[in-house]
Amino acid sequence: MMANYVYFYDMKTILFLVMSSALLFSCKPSTGQEKKAAAQKRSAKATEQLIPQLPFVGERQFETRHAVSGTGTPHKSVVIRKNGDVYFYFEQQNQADGTITKGQYYAGKFGPRMKCVFKEWDNEVVYYEITRDIIYELDEHNHHRHHEECCRLSNEGPEDQCPCAGELYQ
Repeated sequence: MMANYVYFYDMKTILFLVMSSALLFSCKPSTGQEKKAAAQKRSAKATEQLIPQLPFVGERQFETRHAVSGTGTPHKSVVIRKNGDVYFYFEQQNQADGTITKGQYYAGKFGPRMKCVFKEWDNEVVYYEITRDIIYELDEHNHHRHHEECCRLSNEGPEDQCPCAGELYQ
């Protein structure tokens, strides 16, 4: 009986040694280049997870308040850089004296809700949702804003139901 036990124990040991050797010799040491490539891949993946998918990279013009459009209306644009930084720009010419007012505002990294404080407009705070083709103004509850200033000439509904949204164009 004792001989069978020893035999079983020896088989377990042999099997363990064979499996360990197989694992040891099947793995190859990583080179410095492979380690660097793996670290870059992990870093890129982490960055992708931090920055939501960008709707576009570059500059787009827009207008969300169509009822106030006219000769003195500011020209607004949004710029999204590859690293996710978002900037809002505006330029407005005073029709009475010809002076031009310009503004550039950093809104932070791209996200589902972008906050812009227009300092030249009495620190007006506007929240935006930016998609690939359309920009929306948001209210304080993250809902699409509706206001009479946002109505188009062709609007046939109630004025307070006009969406504050506009197409993004180059």
